Amino acid sequence: MPAPGWPPALLPLAHSASRPGAYLFRTVSHLGIRYRHSPLSVNGPGAPRRGPHAGDRLPDAPILHNGAPSTVHAVLAAPGWHLLLCGPTTPLAGDLDPLQTRHRALAVQHLSTHTGPGVLHDPDGKALHRLGVQPINVATWLIRPDRQIGYRAGTPDPDALTRYLDRWIPQLDR
Repeated sequence: MPAPGWPPALLPLAHSASRPGAYLFRTVSHLGIRYRHSPLSVNGPGAPRRGPHAGDRLPDAPILHNGAPSTVHAVLAAPGWHLLLCGPTTPLAGDLDPLQTRHRALAVQHLSTHTGPGVLHDPDGKALHRLGVQPINVATWLIRPDRQIGYRAGTPDPDALTRYLDRWIPQLDR
């Protein structure tokens, strides 16, 4: 089924395996756009060496959400900012409650190979691999409403996240 707004004549290019066809598809669909040099894009301390950088589009991958098959993009499709915490589930969220209270538009999600209440379960580690994160490591990804990565770091730093969000989330949200 064609994507909404796509002229049928362009669809064969989207499925083309050739480099020009793939380049055209990424360009027209905006999937290849990066904002790495934007002031909105911040790579914090301990950011993963591999995977997408701040300013890149968040990669998608299959996961289990509340036991049902889903994708990272489907879960993060709700409007607003999303804090995606990757790695073991227990030590991640403790200090983030004040951050969520201060910024109501922020939804916090946990992506892990381990199961638990509310965890985005990545049983085969495919989503974590696309983010450049080993299942035993901890990483923080702040996803903007346009699904671009605004901030990424290692261990969550509530102070750094608060500074970033205070700068970019409108006063009306506070």
